[in-house]
Amino acid sequence: MTMAYFTFQGTRPNPQTLQRIAEMYGKITHTFTPSTFIVEERHEVGIRRLEVDYRVDRLTDSTVSLSFAVPREHPDMTLYRGDGWYSMRAGSNFEYFRRVNPA
Repeated sequence: MTMAYFTFQGTRPNPQTLQRIAEMYGKITHTFTPSTFIVEERHEVGIRRLEVDYRVDRLTDSTVSLSFAVPREHPDMTLYRGDGWYSMRAGSNFEYFRRVNPA
């Protein structure tokens, strides 16, 4: 779903670039604990892991707004909840993540 309307700097990349970008997706995992947001990116050379503390600033039926302990490195974000997935705004794009159960 992320690639359906993907733009970069206000323009839609050519089909070859879109394919290269699409190949990057599916390699990032977000894990939420009660106070920590964990991002794991899987690459050919290994895994990059980032952990940052957060707090919930606002909660509605369909959104959760988070702010981070180190705001200059991690901008605040709003997660838009769906059934088994959520999305978050990144610039003019929405990035979609589906729920996975830990193995």
